Amino acid sequence: MDLQGRTIALIGRLDRLPRRRLAPAITRLQLDIRTRVSRQAAIGVVGHGSSGAVRTGTLATRIERADARGIPLVSENQFLRLIGVLPPLADEVRLYTEDELADWSGLPSHELRLLILFDVLEPGNQRYGFRDLKAAREFGRLLRTTDDFADAFELALALRRKTAYALHLAELNLLAPAPRPDDQLALGDAPQSFDDSWEAALGAHMAGDYRDALIAYRRCAEMRPRDCQCLFNLSAVLMRLKSDAEAETLLRRVVTIKPGFAEAWASLATLHHGEERIRLLEKAVEAKPAHVDSVRMLARAYMDNDDYRRALPLWERFLSLASARSTAVDQRDLDFARRALLLCRMSRMKAHSARRVR
Repeated sequence: MDLQGRTIALIGRLDRLPRRRLAPAITRLQLDIRTRVSRQAAIGVVGHGSSGAVRTGTLATRIERADARGIPLVSENQFLRLIGVLPPLADEVRLYTEDELADWSGLPSHELRLLILFDVLEPGNQRYGFRDLKAAREFGRLLRTTDDFADAFELALALRRKTAYALHLAELNLLAPAPRPDDQLALGDAPQSFDDSWEAALGAHMAGDYRDALIAYRRCAEMRPRDCQCLFNLSAVLMRLKSDAEAETLLRRVVTIKPGFAEAWASLATLHHGEERIRLLEKAVEAKPAHVDSVRMLARAYMDNDDYRRALPLWERFLSLASARSTAVDQRDLDFARRALLLCRMSRMKAHSARRVR
């Protein structure tokens, strides 16, 4: 992102580095730094000094104002990297989108966003690594014990600050509670916690070792039979291993427990064709209208059914979502969507012409 000569809106105080360290970069780039979120701002920067406003709710109001004005928000560290004051993030395998991180960690998207805006989690090219996923899940565990987001947030941020952001939250001891009875399963002489099994399952899943992942996910499902993300991941591995019937049973259990789980509806749809596939994808989009994969799949299903009228607004929505800040979309899907949208519009024009002739 080129910030040369642009207006920057500061939300809270920057406290990572002293002002004298920033002055040369601000002068070099001719940045217009303002403390008010106006429409002229190229970006809004959430400073670490605004962390106290999380508890009062005033930060949420300022974030909503920036969102309403279409101003993208970045964290303090992201801003300092954009202006060349901090070095780039270290190389790391980053496979997850923000949506996937929210789903796999179980954190609501607005809470996860705050962790990102305060550099508790740090993306590279809008993607997140396994350490981010582990840290987000650890934060979720802490939140379940405190039942107070502000308390959990302050602890996580304090740990990051204590190490001057040199250590990732996944490397710090955020919380070491005594395991709950349902979080531990005796396996021979070596009891294994849910989190140990979950980490092993994710590692095997990401590496493509689906049989090892299957074993570990089954352990997790035995410990937490109503954990929807666990059941969903288990179904994904079963589908990889061509056990579609068992996968469908699990997915139907997931949507019964959590009807708003769009990804589960979309996965169910892949096991069906025709009208049933469309019905399941409509459920997915209803559950999460901004779930980009479900929108794309439903648009394509309508087109396969020659229903260009209903496909058209979905292709428009897909392309809009694909341009959003946190969404990564395959270029081939984008190219197909643009061609499909053109075809839908041509079909609509032909229908209008036909009506005028009659």
